[in-house]
Amino acid sequence: PSFKEAKLGALRLLAKLQLKQRREALNHWIASSSNWPIGTLVEFEKYVGKAAVDTDAVLSLFLSENLDVDVPPTDSSIYAAIQLYDSTVKEKEKTEREWKKRKGPLERWIKGEFKGIKSLAAFSKFAGPHLSRTRGLGRFLKDHALHPLDELKKEARSVYAIAKEMKAPKKERRKKLLEALSALGLQRRGDSKLCDAYEDGRSEKTAEDVAHIMAQMRYIYTAFGALGTYNEMREELVEEYGYSWTEASNEARQIMNFPSKWPWMP
Repeated sequence: PSFKEAKLGALRLLAKLQLKQRREALNHWIASSSNWPIGTLVEFEKYVGKAAVDTDAVLSLFLSENLDVDVPPTDSSIYAAIQLYDSTVKEKEKTEREWKKRKGPLERWIKGEFKGIKSLAAFSKFAGPHLSRTRGLGRFLKDHALHPLDELKKEARSVYAIAKEMKAPKKERRKKLLEALSALGLQRRGDSKLCDAYEDGRSEKTAEDVAHIMAQMRYIYTAFGALGTYNEMREELVEEYGYSWTEASNEARQIMNFPSKWPWMP
């Protein structure tokens, strides 16, 4: 690498080390502060979850505003972080109330929609491990109780379809995947872990989902300039927003502009 690139890499490493120190100092400050409504920074991050992203990176500001580990956060960043916590508490309470109203009707809808499934508990048992993306359908519906009812029903149908495909014989899954790939002008790649997971019954996606992602990745690797854009977005999501590489890859595909029709041919 050039001197400029090496210097940039060193600065990024230093920033990560400083941020780690900052997190440790903040954890100590939170644990010993009578003003803070929760025990540790990790608990706080886990509690507010996506809200931290939705409120203009309040938590990021709280973490990195001052990298001097001996200096506590400023009053303004403390206030913003506590406001974020309080608003999350209120939102969860509102969701809990709404869930109590919706649980009964959703249970009745599930009973009529899916043959042989009488309740949310029975649905979760049917779907088994293929509910990890939503931590169980019941939990997902509860956490998203404020969303339109049609969205909740759509998610239930999606999870049911995935579980049903994962329970089918491997031979059927392979046939279904090859058909989905062929419809988009693609062939099964021998080195595809995504396809392997689907065929082995370890996926959280339908054959159509897998084929669609394979088509997107082919576009990224063959369209002029697409790969550079994709990698830049992934790096920014990882370095600036704390995404894992898997999360960053998924998010980058959501953001990118893809052809409106498939198959796409370079």
